[in-house]
Amino acid sequence: MGHASKIASVAFRTLQLVSAAIVIGLIGDYLRYASSVKMVNSNIVYTEAIAGLSIFFSIFMIIPWKYFSYAAPLDFIMFIMWMVSFGLLRNLSGGSSCKSSWYWQNWGYFYGGYQYYPTSYNVTQDTVGRAGCSKMQSVLAFAFIGGWGWLLSGALGVYIISKGFNSRKLTTDAEHGDHHKSHAHEPKMEVTEAAGAPRVHPHLQTGL
Repeated sequence: MGHASKIASVAFRTLQLVSAAIVIGLIGDYLRYASSVKMVNSNIVYTEAIAGLSIFFSIFMIIPWKYFSYAAPLDFIMFIMWMVSFGLLRNLSGGSSCKSSWYWQNWGYFYGGYQYYPTSYNVTQDTVGRAGCSKMQSVLAFAFIGGWGWLLSGALGVYIISKGFNSRKLTTDAEHGDHHKSHAHEPKMEVTEAAGAPRVHPHLQTGL
């Protein structure tokens, strides 16, 4: 792994770590309120779990060791899981408009502090409005950015593996070429005597 690849690897892992930490922090604030009244949506729990896994794996693999390049399949799986999370949360919240029924009854309701209002107070969608919408938009943004961080790590791993494979192949081909060349330059033995002919001693030859 070259210096440029190491720097890129650390940068991508840092991006994954920071993005997951922001997501888990924002959702954690929501869960503090919603879990007490058991109004937590399964998509929120899924995203929180993915963020937790991302923090664990990104910290574990932030050191650019050579063999972490073989974790490319994990990187692609994490990318897919983050994109699924992004799509689920976008549909759940109504996207950038933050106008879904779930949003004003859950996320906006708790982030707006309406759980502290008297039960006699009629909380409607117009009342909640876009309370906490910027936080949901941040969750969506960093879920998307973090997912792409995993995709880039996977692509880098594939590049490093393929580059190493090609390098080994070229080295092997060069060694085979040198081996054939060394055999080609070996002197050939010339047979000066007929096969099976008796060899006469030089002293005997002079006496003949």
